[in-house]
Amino acid sequence: LHDARSDHRCAALWIVDLLKLSALTPRLLAMAGSDPDVRIARIAAHVSRRLTPTAAPATGAGGTKPAATEVAEGSNSQFAAVAQAGESPC
Repeated sequence: LHDARSDHRCAALWIVDLLKLSALTPRLLAMAGSDPDVRIARIAAHVSRRLTPTAAPATGAGGTKPAATEVAEGSNSQFAAVAQAGESPC
């Protein structure tokens, strides 16, 4: 997560997400706010949201999650889809 190469930081984020290393959430939050590569900052924010336990979201009509909730949880992100498939997005 501290590597100077952005592709290596991206791969590290994939591993953190895949292994659900929630102990690294503070580092992910720091990366989300300060990484010089906006792509890495965005991915760090998505991963930190998925690793952070939250209260059950409210459901919309028909028992579905509101779209804003899905985005906040990262379920609409390309990174989330690739990570769930077990492949690196980098």
